[in-house]
Amino acid sequence: MKVIAFEGVEGGASLDLRAHEPTSPARPASTAERMIIARMVAARAQRAGAAVERLDILSPYGPAVVLVVRVDDPASFLRHRFMPMIDGWSGHPRLEGSYVLVRDGDGRTIEEVAYASRLTGGSSFVRRDLAGCDPIVHYSVMRAPPPCPAD
Repeated sequence: MKVIAFEGVEGGASLDLRAHEPTSPARPASTAERMIIARMVAARAQRAGAAVERLDILSPYGPAVVLVVRVDDPASFLRHRFMPMIDGWSGHPRLEGSYVLVRDGDGRTIEEVAYASRLTGGSSFVRRDLAGCDPIVHYSVMRAPPPCPAD
């Protein structure tokens, strides 16, 4: 098993070399399937208290989600509601990939996560002052994250 990961100043990425075949079938999504996915993603964002600014379901080889949301309580959202918002669809075997961007009330990026099933790899970024709230585990040789203001 080989998994390569790196961390940069403002994010990181991983590339999982275990899979030799793409995890999603190379089958474009029908209009109906894209509508079902869009409704599910939008409903999860709404339940998480996030305002959807952009939601696209692309279909390069299979369906891929692009979701941009805005939240008024970034620390609490990351700590308690981010993962429930993406659970059930992000990383789903039918998806070709996903991209999620979360912004605060001022439009500043607080979290950015991407995944591509063909590469079985992804990347993530969390704003430094909210790193202690990030539900995504980062293995860092850099400094420890600050405490989460939502705790």
